[in-house]
Amino acid sequence: MGGPAQIKGWPQIEQAFAGIKSGKFRGLVVDGSRDGSWWQAKQLSKLPGSWEIYPRFEQHNMDDFYAEIDVLLFMSQWKETFGLAIREALARGITVIQTDSGGTVEHGAIRQEDLIPIAAPPGQLREQMDQVLRSGKRERAPYPVVHFADQAREFSALVDQVLQEVERAA
Repeated sequence: MGGPAQIKGWPQIEQAFAGIKSGKFRGLVVDGSRDGSWWQAKQLSKLPGSWEIYPRFEQHNMDDFYAEIDVLLFMSQWKETFGLAIREALARGITVIQTDSGGTVEHGAIRQEDLIPIAAPPGQLREQMDQVLRSGKRERAPYPVVHFADQAREFSALVDQVLQEVERAA
């Protein structure tokens, strides 16, 4: 998702897929630009498989995108603070293969075998994808996502606890 930039991990993805022997898969790249221009200069047809540029989507049509994928690749090359795209995929039972990119791995659904170190050589991703392609669709149980109201209640309880401790100490 996003653009073909180094920070989003596109060079690693492109190099990893260039070496994949199977062509029996479909790759979607989401163009995060408002005008659909970020992927225009990329020659996706040179890669094995069938590649498509998926247009930027909004909250109201995000389910359409996630219904199209079996695996989400999140190859960020910087320490992300939060992985909303990852959580959306996990809540739908979609396998996520990602870099160990900071806050995006801070929940119980990420499996260590699906993590790839930032700046790892493309061969690590290629091995993961070869395994996925050999085994077929990798379904998993949806990971429960905490509702906003529940998060607010938990946060409020933590703040109340801190305030009580401050009052006792004063």
